[in-house]
Amino acid sequence: MTTGIIVTKVGGSLFGYEQMPERVHAWREKQPSGMTIFIGGGGDLVRPLRTAHERFGLNEESSHWLAIRAMTVTSRLLAKLLDVELVERFEVIEQLVSARRSASCVLDVEEFLRQREPLLPGCRLPCDWSATSDAIAARVAEVLPAYELVLLKSVAYPAESTLQRAADQGLVDGHFPTAAAGLSRIRWVNLRAPELDNGIAIPTANA
Repeated sequence: MTTGIIVTKVGGSLFGYEQMPERVHAWREKQPSGMTIFIGGGGDLVRPLRTAHERFGLNEESSHWLAIRAMTVTSRLLAKLLDVELVERFEVIEQLVSARRSASCVLDVEEFLRQREPLLPGCRLPCDWSATSDAIAARVAEVLPAYELVLLKSVAYPAESTLQRAADQGLVDGHFPTAAAGLSRIRWVNLRAPELDNGIAIPTANA
């Protein structure tokens, strides 16, 4: 079975998980064939930026772009850990999609966010702390469009929760419910679970 495009966000907390690369590969092997686009969270690299923002009064937009630059580092690290191609320009993703490539790659989102995303239809991402890698992955999934957005996380999704409740609890960023509103399929996978499974489907407005 071929699914098409799966945008997969790898949570920043997973960069501190020694088994992360093996677990990601194990999860991917269980999925139907298709193109998997990984997006890495900022993880520990972003925390000092949040501290500096609060301590020194940096404006939201400046802090946002510093955090995006930190994600370029984790993107490169993720590509090395997973031994897959790093893609820096969104047009390359579009070319791979057009060619119906069944492969995995990591997308460095900086060029997409600076050059492409502001010009695209739909709800633009705000340049502040409310839109982190969760919302960015959702926006990429919307634009392509992807068959599914998968969130690889360090915790389980709360039973009978909603996207807004998850955002209120800090499990996803504040803008994620808005960014994900147009998606038809979202799946949450606890990558640290003792028994790795396919995760749970999260209800969306278009489900």
